[in-house]
Amino acid sequence: MSNHGVTNENYRSKEMEWKFMTNSQLKEYRECPKRWMHKLLGTWVDLRDRLCFIEGNYVDYAVTEPSHVFAAFCERNQDKIFQKNGKKRTNFACLDIAIETVKKETKLMEHLTGGESQTIIAVDDFHGVPFKGKLDALILSKKILTDLKTTRSLYRTEFSVLHKQHVNFIDLYCYWTQLALYRELVFIKHGVQCECFIVAAEKKPKDPEHDDRVNRELFHLDDYNALEGEVHKAIPMLREMQWHKDQLTSPEDLNGCDDCSCCIKHKIITEPIKIKPLQRLGE
Repeated sequence: MSNHGVTNENYRSKEMEWKFMTNSQLKEYRECPKRWMHKLLGTWVDLRDRLCFIEGNYVDYAVTEPSHVFAAFCERNQDKIFQKNGKKRTNFACLDIAIETVKKETKLMEHLTGGESQTIIAVDDFHGVPFKGKLDALILSKKILTDLKTTRSLYRTEFSVLHKQHVNFIDLYCYWTQLALYRELVFIKHGVQCECFIVAAEKKPKDPEHDDRVNRELFHLDDYNALEGEVHKAIPMLREMQWHKDQLTSPEDLNGCDDCSCCIKHKIITEPIKIKPLQRLGE
């Protein structure tokens, strides 16, 4: 089926980011609308995002794609993966351990292989907006949708500004929303309601000098009311984002989070903030 010209090569291009909504854009907009528009316009580039993207793809391609595809990816990104002396940078050497750990787990690989890997789906009408997604593993015959994630810790909680409490990594990075949107995308494209899974592995062993395994887990996101609720919550925001795209809204006319590097760079103080005792800043 046609994906409206979206390919692996141009998936993250400026043209396709303007043409289609994505889960990444939604997450960006929820965190900081001003930064989202700056990124679309190309007036702000987050180098940390680029590294995280390369690390994520490094693991995805190594686990789900043929070896020659992974080799080609490494060749394209050799300056990020390798040091000048030819040795892999420490973060990628640790990811190699995560990759081998996942590959040796039969149950994990059952959810990542046997179907279509690195599958791009793009539709013109996702409840009123064009939308695209790149799925790590889609096994339509088993009605399984799986995303492969790496994280610093499977079980440690961190404070979420969005949820205003300490949460696990799945909630922290809004993976319920991502899997819900991808599940809906598959349903719109194929008419199949999939079960959603996350294969997660920690980015490095507890003791990198001696351990040859990282901690790993298979999570089943089986609360279907929650998944459908995430889609319903996302729809009005996606439509709002599309309106800003169509109107070419200036980033300065959108709210900022006032805490990210983009907001700090463009910050202009015009008046003092009134503060009360024991008030959490940003509320």
